Amino acid sequence: MSERLQKAFPSLIGFLAFFSAFYLYVWLRYDLRQLYDVHALFPAFLKGRAFFEPFALYPGGPAEYAAAFLAQSCYRPWASALVLTGMAAALTLLTRAFWRAAGGGRDSTVPYVSAVLVLMAHGRFACYFAELTSLLVAGGGAAAYASLRRVRPELRLAVFVLSAPLVHYVAGGADLLYALLCGMLEILVSGQRLLGLFCLLWAEVVPYVAATYVFGVERLDSYARLLPYQRDTDQALHPWLLALYLYFPLAVLIACWRTSRQLSVLPAEGADAGGKSGKPRPDSRLRHRLRSGAQHPLLQRLFCAALAAAAVWGAFDRTAATRYRIDQEAHRHQWAAVLADVAPLPAKAYTFSIAHNLNRALYETGQLPSRMFAYPQDLDTLLIGLEPRIGTTHVVRMGAYFQAGDLDLQMGLVNEADHWAHEALGRYGPRPVILMRLARVSLARGQSAAARVFLRALTKDLFWGRRAARLLQRLEQDPLLSRDSGLRRIRALMLGREAGDLWVSLEKRCRDLLARNPHNRMAFEYLMAYYLSQRDLKHFAANLSRLKDIRYAGIPRHYEEAVLIYEAGSGDRADLGGREVSARTTASFEGFVGTYNQFIRLGPATAQQALRETHGDTYFFYYYLGGLGAIK
Repeated sequence: MSERLQKAFPSLIGFLAFFSAFYLYVWLRYDLRQLYDVHALFPAFLKGRAFFEPFALYPGGPAEYAAAFLAQSCYRPWASALVLTGMAAALTLLTRAFWRAAGGGRDSTVPYVSAVLVLMAHGRFACYFAELTSLLVAGGGAAAYASLRRVRPELRLAVFVLSAPLVHYVAGGADLLYALLCGMLEILVSGQRLLGLFCLLWAEVVPYVAATYVFGVERLDSYARLLPYQRDTDQALHPWLLALYLYFPLAVLIACWRTSRQLSVLPAEGADAGGKSGKPRPDSRLRHRLRSGAQHPLLQRLFCAALAAAAVWGAFDRTAATRYRIDQEAHRHQWAAVLADVAPLPAKAYTFSIAHNLNRALYETGQLPSRMFAYPQDLDTLLIGLEPRIGTTHVVRMGAYFQAGDLDLQMGLVNEADHWAHEALGRYGPRPVILMRLARVSLARGQSAAARVFLRALTKDLFWGRRAARLLQRLEQDPLLSRDSGLRRIRALMLGREAGDLWVSLEKRCRDLLARNPHNRMAFEYLMAYYLSQRDLKHFAANLSRLKDIRYAGIPRHYEEAVLIYEAGSGDRADLGGREVSARTTASFEGFVGTYNQFIRLGPATAQQALRETHGDTYFFYYYLGGLGAIK
């Protein structure tokens, strides 16, 4: 083994050990499949020239295309952990190159901060592939430029002038970072101030020329695409993207400062480190030992490792992890798992998406009419696609296209499911779940030719392609998949003609569906949930006659509780079709009323506290005291 290899061997072992631990942590700690399944900004990718061509028409497009390909690894968690580890290792090596080019030395933990920042960024469950790819392109270009420091300045100038447009085309706005690094290396390391200033100025010229005379895109987009805080970037990633982009130039500054400081404190011959000759004073020996111990390489590495572990642990967003896990379970129709994950959450942790998935899980497990008000509720969460009205305008929630479309399709609102799927296709691209939804909607309508169009596109997906090919083969034998139980169910429920206005209320949707098929249990239970959430017991009571069409074994608990409140308030008898409210529910209502009358004079908060333990999961508690909390 050569002397050079012997010196590099410990550093290589440390590098491999660090990134082996990095890989295991990502693979075991994160489920990157969640990004693939439910993250609204996850990029689509299809094989073929037709999908690539649009990416070639604007600055940053090639990096986005490459990132979309790499992102598909999230379908296999072990593969995505490997891709993420490779990107973090490449960032670390690039940081080390800048550190050494600026005179920072060989043995340092500074480059590993880049990898730690990547872990901290992923702890926010953000979609980062395009930004990290552009950062690698810009950093790789700057590292290659740094290797030319022994070349004549005139040649370096020519290389920079020619390479800057190429970096801008591939990485978009990240070419600003490329120019900044090249300029800093010229000014701070090579001492070529004029060349360094030219690098910085040239970086302002290239995006302008590209936007105005080459690609015809917006100038702001040419400058900012794939940079932190640009409009298409995942907001959860903003602070970590900014830290990653700034860390390359920061490492150069630290290395230059460290070099200049070492040169300024070199001791004179015959003098100690404090600039005085002779032996150190006895009272300084303890301080000298402590300082020597703190500077021991092993202790420094252990301290840095502990600090990095604390930073990664602290940056992990447990709220986002729970939200994405619940969204993924709902996406996979794992309804029991949804209920298990929602159960321990406090009311303040609820989002509209969580509440929507909760209600869907309660319906799918047969508990919506009996357990709905055991959880915080809000009317808007029943139909997640619509925000409350802002004036006369509806606003669609981020990522709601998937959930709203699935609910509409299962109810039988095929036209609206088709609308949501096309909206999602326009916003998020040809994601496989969208193409499959469009194919199934077309088959439900009897449009086999349209379904084939979407399935042919889906055959170009890296992981769904075989499934789509098998479906196309089945369509050759059975053009409408008449034996598919899911499609048969939807066809039995779907309306002959749906309302032209997409923004009709949940009430009208359900009433129309029940007029078409009185046995549509989902439409009935969501209609009754709507009335109960509204505290509209008049219309609730008017629809109790539909109980006979749904064929419950008994009256669901929340319906019984609402009946007792209605009869006590109106003095009328509800039409239960010969059924009776259970004695248990009647006794519960009497106990609630007694405690409520006793404590309500002391204020609603006092009454809530007194009744939460015994009646917090009842409709009585929701109707009179507002339920278990508001959903933000």
